[in-house]
Amino acid sequence: MRSNFKASFLDKVLAERGRYVYIPIGRAQERPPAGSSGGHRDRLEALVATTTPVQSLGACPVVAYRQGGFDLCAAYGLASAVHAYGDVPAAAAIAASARAALASGDAFRHVRTVVESQAAGWSEVPLVKHDPLTTLIAEPVHLQLVGSDGAGTHAVATLGGLIFDSAEACALPLSRAALDRCVGVHLNGATFSHVARAVRLVPGKSVRKWLRRESGGVRAEHALCI
Repeated sequence: MRSNFKASFLDKVLAERGRYVYIPIGRAQERPPAGSSGGHRDRLEALVATTTPVQSLGACPVVAYRQGGFDLCAAYGLASAVHAYGDVPAAAAIAASARAALASGDAFRHVRTVVESQAAGWSEVPLVKHDPLTTLIAEPVHLQLVGSDGAGTHAVATLGGLIFDSAEACALPLSRAALDRCVGVHLNGATFSHVARAVRLVPGKSVRKWLRRESGGVRAEHALCI
């Protein structure tokens, strides 16, 4: 335990005296590019046509906020989904909270407070026992993923049939193969198990009206990974 978690987190666990404490989110990952040749690319491409309207990985939008070698997934994944939805100012506000979220000890919860206080026109609704593979939601959904190895240290966001993972250059088609990639199947063989926490972002009337006025809604103008 002491080799895998910071002393501050272990102190928090002890202070809670048996109450459940979420594992801190934040894990930079070195991944082979999703566009590279090989088995996992083939598995992702094979599932595209049956899981989403997207016909190719190349037709997926770019991820606006990438974490690089820093553990900023909790804010950057969601910010990228909101950016793709069309609300660039709200996305920037969420992304700007990334380092404060990491330092907070519960990045997922911190990002929720930022949505409530700084993403103008948006509200958020917790989802109980959300399964992204069976329930597609047209608005951004913030997810804390858990792998078959029990690790729950990575957060992504979905938007319809796409996954926005800040460890990727481009969004991934929403499929089990893509979720396996998000939890690190390429690192240790872990596969997607379930969602620990999920929050749906709901745009208010002002956001929807503004988006209709600016672009007629969804996202066709954003750059694609071609």
